[in-house]
Amino acid sequence: QQYQKQFCDGTIRNQFFLDNVLKYSGVMTSQEVLRQRREEQQSSLTEWATEDQMSKIDSVLKSVARDWSREGREERSVVYDRLVGALTRHMPLTE
Repeated sequence: QQYQKQFCDGTIRNQFFLDNVLKYSGVMTSQEVLRQRREEQQSSLTEWATEDQMSKIDSVLKSVARDWSREGREERSVVYDRLVGALTRHMPLTE
Protein backbone atom coordinates (compact mmCIF):
# COMPACT_ATOMS: atom_id res chain seq x y z
CA GLN A 1 0.00 0.00 0.00
CA GLN A 2 2.92 2.33 0.75
CA TYR A 3 4.40 1.48 -2.67
CA GLN A 4 1.04 2.24 -4.32
CA LYS A 5 0.92 5.66 -2.68
CA GLN A 6 4.51 6.42 -3.72
CA PHE A 7 3.72 5.30 -7.27
CA CYS A 8 0.61 7.52 -7.37
CA ASP A 9 2.52 10.50 -5.94
CA GLY A 10 5.32 9.97 -8.47
CA THR A 11 2.83 9.82 -11.33
CA ILE A 12 1.21 13.08 -10.24
CA ARG A 13 4.60 14.80 -9.87
CA ASN A 14 5.71 13.56 -13.30
CA GLN A 15 2.52 14.91 -14.89
CA PHE A 16 3.00 18.23 -13.09
CA PHE A 17 6.56 18.41 -14.42
CA LEU A 18 5.51 17.54 -17.97
CA ASP A 19 2.65 20.06 -17.87
CA ASN A 20 5.09 22.77 -16.77
CA VAL A 21 7.42 21.91 -19.66
CA LEU A 22 4.46 22.11 -22.07
CA LYS A 23 3.22 25.36 -20.55
CA TYR A 24 6.69 26.91 -20.72
CA SER A 25 6.90 25.81 -24.38
CA GLY A 26 3.60 27.49 -25.19
CA VAL A 27 1.81 24.18 -25.81
CA MET A 28 -1.49 23.08 -24.26
CA THR A 29 -1.11 21.17 -20.99
CA SER A 30 -2.77 17.79 -20.37
CA GLN A 31 -5.61 19.47 -18.47
CA GLU A 32 -6.21 21.93 -21.30
CA VAL A 33 -6.26 19.09 -23.84
CA LEU A 34 -8.75 17.12 -21.71
CA ARG A 35 -10.97 20.18 -21.33
CA GLN A 36 -10.90 20.79 -25.09
CA ARG A 37 -11.67 17.13 -25.86
CA ARG A 38 -14.63 17.13 -23.46
CA GLU A 39 -16.02 20.20 -25.20
CA GLU A 40 -15.51 18.62 -28.63
CA GLN A 41 -17.12 15.33 -27.55
CA GLN A 42 -20.23 17.13 -26.48
CA SER A 43 -20.69 18.37 -30.03
CA SER A 44 -19.38 15.40 -32.08
CA LEU A 45 -18.80 11.66 -32.13
CA THR A 46 -15.78 10.11 -30.40
CA GLU A 47 -12.77 9.70 -32.68
CA TRP A 48 -10.52 6.68 -32.21
CA ALA A 49 -6.74 6.75 -32.48
CA THR A 50 -5.19 5.67 -35.77
CA GLU A 51 -2.77 2.74 -36.07
CA ASP A 52 0.05 5.22 -36.66
CA GLN A 53 -0.80 7.13 -33.47
CA MET A 54 -1.02 3.89 -31.47
CA SER A 55 2.35 2.78 -32.83
CA LYS A 56 3.95 6.07 -31.76
CA ILE A 57 2.41 5.83 -28.29
CA ASP A 58 3.63 2.23 -27.96
CA SER A 59 7.14 3.29 -28.96
CA VAL A 60 7.22 6.18 -26.48
CA LEU A 61 5.95 4.01 -23.60
CA LYS A 62 8.56 1.33 -24.35
CA SER A 63 11.30 3.98 -24.39
CA VAL A 64 10.11 5.46 -21.10
CA ALA A 65 9.96 2.01 -19.48
CA ARG A 66 13.45 1.14 -20.76
CA ASP A 67 14.98 4.50 -19.81
CA TRP A 68 13.59 4.54 -16.28
CA SER A 69 14.07 0.85 -15.39
CA ARG A 70 16.83 -0.42 -13.09
CA GLU A 71 18.59 -1.88 -16.12
CA GLY A 72 18.58 1.52 -17.84
CA ARG A 73 20.02 3.39 -14.86
CA GLU A 74 23.56 3.77 -16.20
CA GLU A 75 22.45 4.92 -19.65
CA ARG A 76 19.82 7.20 -18.10
CA SER A 77 22.47 8.77 -15.88
CA VAL A 78 24.67 9.59 -18.86
CA VAL A 79 21.80 10.99 -20.91
CA TYR A 80 19.54 12.69 -18.36
CA ASP A 81 21.65 13.83 -15.38
CA ARG A 82 22.78 17.05 -17.07
CA LEU A 83 19.26 17.79 -18.31
CA VAL A 84 17.66 17.13 -14.93
CA GLY A 85 20.34 19.23 -13.21
CA ALA A 86 19.73 22.16 -15.56
CA LEU A 87 15.96 21.92 -15.12
CA THR A 88 16.36 21.78 -11.34
CA ARG A 89 18.52 24.91 -11.37
CA HIS A 90 16.26 26.89 -13.71
CA MET A 91 12.86 25.57 -12.60
CA PRO A 92 13.16 24.42 -8.97
CA LEU A 93 10.16 22.62 -7.52
CA THR A 94 8.67 24.42 -4.56
CA GLU A 95 6.19 22.87 -2.16
